[in-house]
Amino acid sequence: MVHGTIFFPQWIAGEGQHPEKTICYQNDFIEDMHRFRDEGPAYPYVIVSEFAKVTFMEQCGPDNDAVIAQAPGQLPDGYLDRTN
Repeated sequence: MVHGTIFFPQWIAGEGQHPEKTICYQNDFIEDMHRFRDEGPAYPYVIVSEFAKVTFMEQCGPDNDAVIAQAPGQLPDGYLDRTN
């Protein structure tokens, strides 16, 4: 089991705000993301606590850019069904 916590600025997660600014493959939009961050506001923020069951692990080596090379919607059929 994995537990993670995400801290989102209110303008991303809040009702009636602008979550569409974060719905993208981040590597293609790094400059935009930096601009949104710098434009703020950074506070208040929303805390999102999440749990997940790990179903697949694989050793891919350090500094391997191929590990996260595409958006989730571009993954091949069956990719998320892998288990070990």
